[in-house]
Amino acid sequence: MDNEIKNDLANKMSALLERYHLQVEGWTEELRAFASTQEQWSDSDIQEITSISHKISGSGGTYGFPDLSQAGQSLERLLLAEERDTEAVTMHLNLLIVACEDALEQPPVPAEKEDNLHRQESTGSNDLPLLLIVEDDPATRTLVEALLQEYAQIVTAENAGEAFKILKQKTPSLVLLDDKMTDGMSGLEMLDKMKNAIETSNIPVVMLTGSTQPHQIMRGLVSGAADYITKPFDPKTLVTKIQNRLNHSQIRILIADDDEPVRELLAHKFRSAGCDVILAGNGQEAFDSINKSPPDLALLDRMMPGMDGLVVLRKMQETSGLENIPVIFLTAKHYEYDILEGLNQGAADYIVKPFNPDEVVVRCMRMVRQRK
Repeated sequence: MDNEIKNDLANKMSALLERYHLQVEGWTEELRAFASTQEQWSDSDIQEITSISHKISGSGGTYGFPDLSQAGQSLERLLLAEERDTEAVTMHLNLLIVACEDALEQPPVPAEKEDNLHRQESTGSNDLPLLLIVEDDPATRTLVEALLQEYAQIVTAENAGEAFKILKQKTPSLVLLDDKMTDGMSGLEMLDKMKNAIETSNIPVVMLTGSTQPHQIMRGLVSGAADYITKPFDPKTLVTKIQNRLNHSQIRILIADDDEPVRELLAHKFRSAGCDVILAGNGQEAFDSINKSPPDLALLDRMMPGMDGLVVLRKMQETSGLENIPVIFLTAKHYEYDILEGLNQGAADYIVKPFNPDEVVVRCMRMVRQRK
């Protein structure tokens, strides 16, 4: 990340800190009120305190208050325990209030920097990829939106219900999804529903999580999440990860192979990397797709029924507008003569089966970046 981007990130974080101070002030007042009426807590009171501690644990460290996150995590853990220790809850509630008060002692940024933030937020381009942010914590949602507004058109939702209404009307290039939302469906449940629906199954999803437990992270990855970002997160890490995936969303890869398991495995890997994927089961289908909607790269099986990969490549070279699309052969024909024949014909690279699918993605993405 170059110095200009680092400075811009620092300015945004400074401007957002004033907003976060106001949020912490509100949480502090609520927690003080709960602390004064602890003997009268109802189930809904406990749910509200748990929600506040969860939001604090996820956002404090991101805004530069690691002690705030740690105090929020400790209280949340105690409140969610099967057997709640009332004495421990009381102590950690008071510790969280103290951590909030300590955070508020750091002076907020002058208002003019917030005005500058609004000017930055007002700029945008319809050419940018669409990013859907689903997050129930307004502090985290505002921060993520501000950090990423230069790289995407952004729509936000506070819960899964709002998100699915958006998904009925728009198809985002990427969804950034909180895994634990307190209003209705959880993020993991929303992920399952998205991946089980034809209309949304291919949309890449990056989960935001306040958990560092490997089994919980694996739960999301097994359900189809492309990646996980742990709260509290480093803003630079979030920007880098999401920017890379959004950049990949502008990349279209055609995969042609008559072996369906191979085709689907590669499609999953490229979609997880954020790419737009076109699939073809034979050479004719591949050429028709390329001619209709030219990809950034064609990954062709060398041997397919009817029109094989070499014939597809020759037809591309004879067609105006298709002759410069890089072609990589993926094939079981591994003899030196076969490889040289493909390369001499104009293939950009040659990958022999059996292959490492992650290596295939890396080599293809490197080829696309070199051509752009």
